[in-house]
Amino acid sequence: MSNLHLRTTVSGADAVAVRKLLTTAGVFTAEETDVALDLLQETLVRGADASGYHFCLAEINGQLAGYACYGQVLLTQGSFDLYWLAVDPAHQRAGVARFLVTEVARLTRQAGGRALYAETSSLPEYAPARAFYKRNGFTFLASFPDFYWIGNDKLTLKLPL
Repeated sequence: MSNLHLRTTVSGADAVAVRKLLTTAGVFTAEETDVALDLLQETLVRGADASGYHFCLAEINGQLAGYACYGQVLLTQGSFDLYWLAVDPAHQRAGVARFLVTEVARLTRQAGGRALYAETSSLPEYAPARAFYKRNGFTFLASFPDFYWIGNDKLTLKLPL
């Protein structure tokens, strides 16, 4: 996608765009959206290094098409979490998520990362996310039954770097 642009710094204006993206995606709860915005706010206040939250924002023609938030897992040597990965439905299946994961993996490797971990839900509406991770080199590690609530398991996946 030639008009896809990567940005790795966040601004105050991103909060509105990220909220809209997560709401439009239709799979995130209000509480999940609030947590995503808290991570962005903490990064704005403290900076990426102090907060531990780093962002990759994919823009098309100056508009947010998708974003990822990631960071090193505390007390580990080279383990990173992919905290958030979301793409505007208007740009899904167009390579935006793959672009973001590729960039997060590249930046994570540059920071000494050896593995990128992702979590997702077992709910049916997360089937596309699970398929995406599998297509992009993540392997399934574990399932935590009834983790989020009864009937909603946490699935953990790993991308070796």
